[in-house]
Amino acid sequence: MLDENMEKFPQFMQDHFCKYNLTFPQGTRWTYDNILAYRAVKYNENKTKVEREDFLSKAEERTKGIITPRGAKAKWDDPVFYGVSLNRNKRNLVNLFKLPKPNKRLAQGVIDANGGPIFIQGDKGHVTWWLYDGSFELIRRSFEIKQYEGCDENE
Repeated sequence: MLDENMEKFPQFMQDHFCKYNLTFPQGTRWTYDNILAYRAVKYNENKTKVEREDFLSKAEERTKGIITPRGAKAKWDDPVFYGVSLNRNKRNLVNLFKLPKPNKRLAQGVIDANGGPIFIQGDKGHVTWWLYDGSFELIRRSFEIKQYEGCDENE
């Protein structure tokens, strides 16, 4: 095994990390304080809670046929491809997805080390969170769908 913690991850991720001889990026944090974060999620008027499908990695989306590449090559050999993207900066996410949109909302919640390790990329607030197997209950309790309320100066 690449790491003693690998058995905590879903089998899909373990298999791919082994197949492509992947390691977590230098600077990956396995222990950390809780982090307030945001993620853009699909929305409709009947949806009131985050769902497992809202927290799939690009690798999981590709495998399940949820996203179809438009000429983009799958990054199976990039460990970040197996993590879930979130942002600590609400404004960055709002600008990126041009929110509000009728079919998108922000989910707000806490990234918790009990859910898996993280990698913070640059100073723009982007966080990759590799989720342990079975950690969705933690996400379900922590994250909630927010109505668009605009952004404060510091968000």
